[in-house]
Amino acid sequence: CAVTAEARSAPWPGLTIVAGAEVYSDHVDSWRVDTNTSSGTAVPMRGLFPDDAAAQFAAGFGLASYRKGRFGADGGARYTWTRVTASDPVFGDVDVSPGAWVGSGSLAFELAKGLSAYGSASEGFRAPNLDDLSTLGLFDFGVEIPAGELQPERSLSLEAGVKLRAPRVAAALALFRTNLSDLIDR
Repeated sequence: CAVTAEARSAPWPGLTIVAGAEVYSDHVDSWRVDTNTSSGTAVPMRGLFPDDAAAQFAAGFGLASYRKGRFGADGGARYTWTRVTASDPVFGDVDVSPGAWVGSGSLAFELAKGLSAYGSASEGFRAPNLDDLSTLGLFDFGVEIPAGELQPERSLSLEAGVKLRAPRVAAALALFRTNLSDLIDR
């Protein structure tokens, strides 16, 4: 089940404000039965996920954009909260609920007609999800086991560049760097 709401406002010339919220909830029923085809014996086992696992997600955000003449600026913030719960008798229970604020900002300036320079900075946050925390099963290169102690992934991206837009040509040159911490990977 998911719900998203967004509102947009232009309180004065050149300024646009967007704000919104998202809510998501997921419930997982998961099971597996291994059957011996010779004897017909069926053995119930753990499915890909723990049975009755759940995940909830909520976020709120705001973004302001300002344009005046040859100048433009954007700034935004977002709060994200996630909760994952699962009861697993073999690997242990999972009940995590990380949340974080992230922000972004950018500036742009038109140097000449069709030529502009810009710079931006943005943060990222990804909490471990139900798949990251509780999956048990085969994947292309091996066996995946639950990793209930994962921490949220964070990032910081910086970018600067120039853009050219002419009637027959569009081009861009950019330098960028992204720093990741606590990367979530298999």
